Amino acid sequence: MKNWKQKFLLGTLTLLFFVSSVLPAVAEEARQELEEKEGVKEKSRVEYELETMTVTAPGKREENVQEVPVSITVLSDMQIEDSGIVSIKDVALQIPNLHIVKTNNRYHTYLVGRGTGSVTWGGESPVGFFVDDVPYFMTSTIDTELFDIERIEVLRGPQGTLYGRNTEAGVVNIITKKPGNQLEGRASVGYGNYDSQDYRVSIRGPMVKDKLFFGVSGVKNKRDGYTENDCLGGELDDRDTIGGRVNLRWLPTDVMDITFTAAVERFRDGAKAINFLDEVRRHPHHANYDYKGFLDQDTNDQSLRVVYEAPWFKVTSITARRDKDFEYDDDSDFTSTDLFRGYQKEDETYWTQELRIQSRENSEILKWLIGGYYFEGDFDKDVLFDMRQAVPEMGIPAPTEDWQLSELDVRGHAIFGQATYTLFEKLGITAGLRYDYEEKENKWQRYMEMMGMRIPVAELETDADWTEWMPKFAVDYRWTPKLMTYISVAKGYKSGGFNYAVDTTSDVSYDPEYSWNYEVGIKSSWLENRLIANLAAFHIDSTDRQVGQISAIAANQVIIRNAAETYSQGFEIELVARPASGLDFIAGFGYTEAKYNDYKDPAIGTSYDDNLIPLVPEYTYNLAVQYRHSAGLFGRVDLQGIGDMYWDNANTQKEGAHEIVNARLGYEGEYKGFGFDMYLWAKNLFDEEYADGVFAYLGDLVGNAGDPQTFGITLTARF
Repeated sequence: MKNWKQKFLLGTLTLLFFVSSVLPAVAEEARQELEEKEGVKEKSRVEYELETMTVTAPGKREENVQEVPVSITVLSDMQIEDSGIVSIKDVALQIPNLHIVKTNNRYHTYLVGRGTGSVTWGGESPVGFFVDDVPYFMTSTIDTELFDIERIEVLRGPQGTLYGRNTEAGVVNIITKKPGNQLEGRASVGYGNYDSQDYRVSIRGPMVKDKLFFGVSGVKNKRDGYTENDCLGGELDDRDTIGGRVNLRWLPTDVMDITFTAAVERFRDGAKAINFLDEVRRHPHHANYDYKGFLDQDTNDQSLRVVYEAPWFKVTSITARRDKDFEYDDDSDFTSTDLFRGYQKEDETYWTQELRIQSRENSEILKWLIGGYYFEGDFDKDVLFDMRQAVPEMGIPAPTEDWQLSELDVRGHAIFGQATYTLFEKLGITAGLRYDYEEKENKWQRYMEMMGMRIPVAELETDADWTEWMPKFAVDYRWTPKLMTYISVAKGYKSGGFNYAVDTTSDVSYDPEYSWNYEVGIKSSWLENRLIANLAAFHIDSTDRQVGQISAIAANQVIIRNAAETYSQGFEIELVARPASGLDFIAGFGYTEAKYNDYKDPAIGTSYDDNLIPLVPEYTYNLAVQYRHSAGLFGRVDLQGIGDMYWDNANTQKEGAHEIVNARLGYEGEYKGFGFDMYLWAKNLFDEEYADGVFAYLGDLVGNAGDPQTFGITLTARF
């Protein structure tokens, strides 16, 4: 089977390469004949150059991505559409050394960057996730619908100096499209297998020319589940989503830009479809639940962005509010017997305020930025482990509900600054520092309900606060306008916190995690900007590593403990080439070795020194060949690979390397200012089988199968 897949893939790539080689020659010959007849000047070689990518994430200013001393991948709006990106999983598969681990619902989603990323269910991620400079604090909210996106920027390595806590493994920065003077819009409809339906619409433009603008966008999609329920029939992990965003932008003067954004999103999904790991591998996309369960989530966000451009500096203020209501119910024994159920309810509200003053975009010798940040929020979580039958051997004489309730209040502030000084127009020196303060207060109680009685178990109130300095230092040298090298050192920091379902009161809290990242890199472009080649190598030392361990009394919950010293090291290489007009090759490869230096499991006393850290693939890669012809034809094939990794600290449960092939073929037309596109697409074209979202459960491992083969058609109209 593997040989057949490889031969088919090789044949597809060969055919695409052949067609893309022949068509440009034919088109060029026809163009020359037309120019000779009409006296048209020869087209500039600019047509064959790769586009200049502008980013804002590294220094919170607009910069050429090839001129910033950071390992970063940028996906433009066209690249997002060409590769069919609609979710954070699609993003991760395009980024070297960024890996996503997730169950087949949207609550349990974890990002692992350069070997850093512990499984903390519903907790805070070491990879920062931002939308228009607004942070998404909890991992349960990052698997959001991606629509109407201008670009996606992924920074690797600690970004704490400018982004603060919980960015020690990097930052994913989503920039949505903003309205301006041009009236533009698009609408698309898609249909695929599993009865998947996808509807998207956006329109933006001026209300008062040069002064007031509006933007409206929305998405609605649904599909049947991928996993069959052999007990009750039907599917388990179905999805139903609706979301929307509204922008109002006002330019009261030539130097002030005010944008208000409001967004809502609603999930009505099936619960996760989990099975024991051996069964996942024998019978993928099958489960045996006596209770289907559900996942409901509603979010609403508002933000106000004010930018003032003074003659010598720029001021930016970002005020935001994020609110989430979440409810989740599932079969927690993963069998056809009604043994356990799990229930969670979460209410989350966060306010953030950032104010920064920085040099103007056109500053060349000295670029500087200083800022302040404040946040506060409350996070209430109710966790129920519902034992549906008596378990005498565990001292449970009757059906019992084990409730754990947590009320978390959090607030913090930071001051930060960063400056880059350029000497001799070649040597850049960057230094930055952030002071971060955070305090958390937690009210926690646990009680049992059995035979009509409420039995208190424990109750306590606790608080903690942490302060941290996060420095960064980098030196870059521009050997030529197209070749730069750099070296950097930065400190990473993941904040401490409180567990929500614990075995003993000693596990209620855990301490911060710290890391130092050492990095060298090269950024270059060649052949008159037809080839871009970037390379970065890194070494990371971590202390007080936060390790997730399954609770002994609530099997659907993870307890976080500070348990390890670790290191990770590796490299990333990215290549983009345009050998002919319309023909692009995109490649990325990341390698990571991540191990425990010092870690002994406190529960069983086993040492895991020198073991590989779970959930960290040995390598990740992406390879794409894409061709867009002037006649409107479009074709693209993606090959995405994930190397060997382990699911457990003992390194006994290994997930073998696997590859996913995606394909897209379409026609893009234009007529009198209107556009219409049609695409046939497939993801996981060869239906590669692999396990995902695996975790320990009562002495065993459970998980789900990765997404199966999906395919469909998308029609788009635009103006």
